[in-house]
Amino acid sequence: MKGWARALALTALTLTAAAHAATVTTTAGPVSGGSETTGSTTVSVYRGIPYAAAPVGALRWAPPKPPTPWQRPRDATQFGAICPQVPFGDAPLTQPQSEDCLFLNVWTPPHAPGVTLPVMVFIHGGAFVGGFSSDPLYDGAALAAKGVVLVSFNYRLGVLGFLAHPELSATSPDHVSGNYGILDQIAALAWVRDNIAAFGGDPARVTIFGESAGGSAVVALLASPMARGLFARAIAESPAAGFPLPTLKAAEATGARLGTLTELRALPADKLLALNLKVLPPAPPMAPAPYPGPVVDGWMLPVQPRKALANPVPAIIGGNLDEGSMFAADWKSLDRAAYVARLRTVFGSLTPRALRIYPPADPATSGRDLVADGLFGDGIRSTARTLAADRQPVWRYLFALPQGGRAPMHSDELRYVFGTLDLPGYTGEPPPGPVDRRVSAQMMSAWVRFAATGDPNRRGLGTWARTGHGATALLRIADHAKMQQDDHGRALDLIDALYATP
Repeated sequence: MKGWARALALTALTLTAAAHAATVTTTAGPVSGGSETTGSTTVSVYRGIPYAAAPVGALRWAPPKPPTPWQRPRDATQFGAICPQVPFGDAPLTQPQSEDCLFLNVWTPPHAPGVTLPVMVFIHGGAFVGGFSSDPLYDGAALAAKGVVLVSFNYRLGVLGFLAHPELSATSPDHVSGNYGILDQIAALAWVRDNIAAFGGDPARVTIFGESAGGSAVVALLASPMARGLFARAIAESPAAGFPLPTLKAAEATGARLGTLTELRALPADKLLALNLKVLPPAPPMAPAPYPGPVVDGWMLPVQPRKALANPVPAIIGGNLDEGSMFAADWKSLDRAAYVARLRTVFGSLTPRALRIYPPADPATSGRDLVADGLFGDGIRSTARTLAADRQPVWRYLFALPQGGRAPMHSDELRYVFGTLDLPGYTGEPPPGPVDRRVSAQMMSAWVRFAATGDPNRRGLGTWARTGHGATALLRIADHAKMQQDDHGRALDLIDALYATP
């Protein structure tokens, strides 16, 4: 039921945009938005603004181009179409889908003339095959009311966003292909640089933040020279960013098996969606299924992000107490012998060490912990270490607030960060109580302070200490937040050794 409830919430949010906000002139043309009230604050909202040309025809599988200019004020009270995708779980996709999907949204609070506000740009998750910026979970009004300009956007997904193919590389002036979804993100950030001042934002204080695949995208943007100068700070929530990314050569070989470029260009989007599972690179060995994403192409991503970052900036990075359960269902069915056999497949010569850290007595629990460490924990630590080695201030966190009697799972922190606790049917758990609201207010304030100043702490209250070069210190966010040491060091050292194995 939660998917249907979120779909109804999207309809309600769209209806609130009817009252018009001031017309704002962008580099492509004027836009006329709406408004949304949260608490006692009315926020101006501009939805469905094109930040790039429709990636159709010759622009399918091409870097994004500027949008076609317009002269009359464009209605920006409705979200744009979402990028082609299939549903996740029980959440129905009631939103219109189109390859013409490169739209962004801006929430801006009341502010005095001449005052510029920090900017937060959100990158949605969805394993690079799903997700959309119009999800009610990501409604930007509550965060904007805290004193930021909030931007969210769609980007190309799946085979449309990440197909690498030798014929595409051959016709590219840079001899590369793939990474189109990340190039869309760079185009959105360039739009923010060029336009956000018109909405009251400060282009020198842009913070990118994302969750899950969006967190992985944040790490990719930290590593891409093409994103240099487009943001000043970064927040990565639960990034799957530790395991090695495929090379362009490997990704091209996968893409070539789908057919010729002429054949692929002739397919409509719905037929291409059926190819998603065929275009994906090999999965990390503990993942439930392969999924697409960035490739190391020597151009947008010169090297593996865990090895070097082209844009080291102050950062917040962390995850949730139970990241693994959502992705470890197939481990629950293993008996002891099957579990040991799978560990041998995953770890090879490292198996004896793995069996000590992830013992076979309880395959379901050990498998859950392995998935959490391999998909998320290792990337969180390695990114934090790389940034700290570049002398950047880094704050780590672990979201541990219980969710209706269970540990917080992957993505559970999002409604706290966005202040969308009352979104109907999101968790299926009891309604949020006073502790939930207090923790949400604290997280929102910390994220906004970081965007404004580069430090999540309130002046004079240094309760969230920076992590050091070992990236072991973190803030455990629960009813009473406290600093602690990461207790997964041995496990993450093992995962590091696994990923370093050729």
